[in-house]
Formats: sequence, structure tokens, C-alpha cells
Amino acid sequence: MTSDAGHYVLAGELHAAGGDHRRAFTKYDEVMRGFVAASQKQAVNGARWLIPGSRAFLAVRNLTFRLLPYLPWRRLIDEMPLKVGNAVDLKEYEALPPQPAAPRR
Repeated sequence: MTSDAGHYVLAGELHAAGGDHRRAFTKYDEVMRGFVAASQKQAVNGARWLIPGSRAFLAVRNLTFRLLPYLPWRRLIDEMPLKVGNAVDLKEYEALPPQPAAPRR
């Protein structure tokens, strides 16, 4: 799974680690773990909602979609991705001068 947040954190950690990928990957894993877990949980819960396991749940789901504009919790669908997006704490990485890439052998 990749995201703009994931790209930002990986680039920042690689830069902060001076290119030491082992250290950067470990730190990346620590920073992104909560975000990835929340994203995966939301995907599983969304699949259960969108692909119901019974006809009764299918009827409830369809009725809910029809009534959604009138329900007091209608903004829930808009807010769900924001909860997941806020599961990662993005820090500002120190602005270091760009370093030339090591030559490949």
C-alpha cells in the first residue's frame, strides 16, 4: 500500500538516516504502522458493508443508502477517510542540503 503520506515519510526517513535504508525502513515502519492498520481495518469493514453476507443485511444496506441524505449521521461516510488519514503523525523533516546519490556498482 502506498500513499502520499507514505511517500513523504519514507523520503523523510531516508533523508534523516543519511541514506541508511535499514535505519530508515525501521523508522518508516514505526511511523506508518498505525496508519496502515487503520486503513486495512477500514477496508475490511467497508467490504462487509458493501458486500453483505445475507439478504437481510443487503436490504438494510440498500435502505440506509436511500435514507442517507436524511439521516443525522449522513456525514459519517465523508469523515471516515479523515479518521484514517489522521492516524499518521506527519512530522517536518529537517531541511538538509541534497546529497548526491552513491554510484551503483
